[in-house]
Amino acid sequence: MTKILESRVSAEGRVVIPADVRHQLGLEPGARVHFLVEEDGVRLVTAQKLAENVWARNTGGDNVDTDDVVRAAREQAEDRGFEWDERPLDTNAAGDDEDEVLASLFPVT
Repeated sequence: MTKILESRVSAEGRVVIPADVRHQLGLEPGARVHFLVEEDGVRLVTAQKLAENVWARNTGGDNVDTDDVVRAAREQAEDRGFEWDERPLDTNAAGDDEDEVLASLFPVT
């Protein structure tokens, strides 16, 4: 079912995310969101959902050229001052499940 909710852009460029949407996405104060700009519009996604999508694309889930997607995401993060942990991420050897890996990628601060 598609639900359409409206919000307004303030003079400062801020948009209030409706409570129903925050609740459905599990957004708490201080949570990070990402705007995915696409040809036909913009999608708002949580940091966790973005990580899951990148993860799925990098585990052979589709035929997208993920090298460019990951490289662009890393460059954007580095531009914001994020430093990448260069240790290899081998979940099979470590026995970590997907939730543990995501938690390590996006620690709660």
